[in-house]
Amino acid sequence: QERRDRHQIEEVLRFGINEKFEVRAVVNANTVGINSNGIVGPVRRTGVEPVAVGFKYNLSKQSRVLPEVTWLSQVRFPWLVAGDYVAQYASNMVFHEQRLLLEKSVTDRFGIGANLGVSGALYGSNGFVNESMVSFSMGYDLGGDVRVYLEYFSDLVVAGNQLYATPYIDGGFTKLLSNDLQLDVYAGVDLSDQLGARLPTHGFFFGTGISYRFPLAAYLKSL
Repeated sequence: QERRDRHQIEEVLRFGINEKFEVRAVVNANTVGINSNGIVGPVRRTGVEPVAVGFKYNLSKQSRVLPEVTWLSQVRFPWLVAGDYVAQYASNMVFHEQRLLLEKSVTDRFGIGANLGVSGALYGSNGFVNESMVSFSMGYDLGGDVRVYLEYFSDLVVAGNQLYATPYIDGGFTKLLSNDLQLDVYAGVDLSDQLGARLPTHGFFFGTGISYRFPLAAYLKSL
C-alpha cells in the first residue's frame, strides 16, 4: 500500500491576443511525500514540474442548440524543470495535451460543461496518446457575484493492453471580488472504491485560488 500527499502551487499566466485566441504558460511547483510499505522507504520530492506553454482558441460560439467549443493545446518541456524533478524526466521527452472545452448556458443562471482530452509524449516514446480525461460539470449563479459548481471527472491511462480509470467528484464556489479579481475554493474525493475501478485508489483533495487580471493589454495599447 502506498500513500501520497501532494501540496502544490500552480501559476497560470494567460495573455489574450484577441477575442478568440490566448497564449498561456503553466508553472506547477509542488512537494510530494510518498510513504510505502514496500522495500523503498519514504520519499519526498520537491520542485517544479515541466513548465507547460500553449494556447486556447475559441472554435465556435454557442447557439440555441450547440455549445461553445474551445480548443486547449499545451506542450510540456522536460528541460524547464527544477529541484527533484530534474532527474525524473528524460531530456528528449516532450509531452503534449489537447482538450476540447464545451460550455452551454441553459438559463441565465444555470450552465453545463464538458472537457474531453488526450495527452502523451511527442518524442522519445511510443505512446503519442496514452492518457486521456473526461469531465462533466454544472454551475449555478447564486447572485452577488457568487457561483457554485459540481463536477465529475475521470483520468484514464493505458498501460500495456489495459485501460485504468480513476474517477473523482468535486465542487466549489467562485466569488468575483472586482472586475479584475476572483477567489475560488474547491474540494473533491476519489470515487474508485465506490465505482469499482480496475485499480482502486482512495483519497481527497481541496484547495483555493486567486485569479487577477493585469491591465497589460490596456498598457500595451497606450504605448
